[in-house]
Amino acid sequence: MRQVIGRGLRSPEAECDIYICDDRFKNIESFVPTRFRTAWVHKGFLEGSRREVLLSKIERDASVRKEALKQFGHQCMSCVFKPKVISQLDVHHLFPLHEGASRTEFNHLAVLCANCHRFAHSIEPPLTVQAMKSFDPKC
Repeated sequence: MRQVIGRGLRSPEAECDIYICDDRFKNIESFVPTRFRTAWVHKGFLEGSRREVLLSKIERDASVRKEALKQFGHQCMSCVFKPKVISQLDVHHLFPLHEGASRTEFNHLAVLCANCHRFAHSIEPPLTVQAMKSFDPKC
């Protein structure tokens, strides 16, 4: 990195374009020669690069959400928040799907607002609705 910067910046008035194709770009300011550091202007953060990711996804059945909202109602079972739109409600699996459950039973579900759902998953294993009610979270 020092060679790349040094070759591009040979004099104080020099300008250069640098293309770095790995994670070392995050530390580029530490490689700028001392004589140029006062003139170095950090021009923002580099975001939006694309990378290919291979992942596996657990399949969900949209009818589970519909039936859970129909059975349990349109309010958070923990903080009793009643949203104006039901998209603010999540259906929480009391036994996480990633642990291998193949069938979902309605007594294994809870309707939670987004805040309570994140709170439930803030520790492992996820909190039960009863445990969350004891914390009395205010959404």
